Amino acid sequence: TFAISAVYAVEWGQPHVRFQSYYPIPESVCNITSYDNGTAEYVFLCHDDDFNLDLYSYPDDPRVILLFDECGEICGIRACYIKTDIPKRAESRGVAFNYSYHEKGIYRNHTYWGIDVLCADTLFAS
Repeated sequence: TFAISAVYAVEWGQPHVRFQSYYPIPESVCNITSYDNGTAEYVFLCHDDDFNLDLYSYPDDPRVILLFDECGEICGIRACYIKTDIPKRAESRGVAFNYSYHEKGIYRNHTYWGIDVLCADTLFAS
């Protein structure tokens, strides 16, 4: 079952990502904050030549990757699933894992921070 929602003429404010709670994400590269110890919350990961975007993520954690355009504005999110975590999760719940991400056109294989992942992109439109 899919639920589709539409919001018209509403100012959204700062975007947030949801994982057990809502976490604010920067609207631009200039808004990336640093922690008290001086390390950045998100760090440059690489440049995606296919989309001509810069990718930022938490250090050494490719699960949520922020996509920024050539002007440094956020334009999407790349959700990544660590390949080794997928069958472990099914096993921990005692279920067979017979879903094939490789057969679905939405997922692409990447390696970020030395970790093999399957990714799906959500691009923003304004």
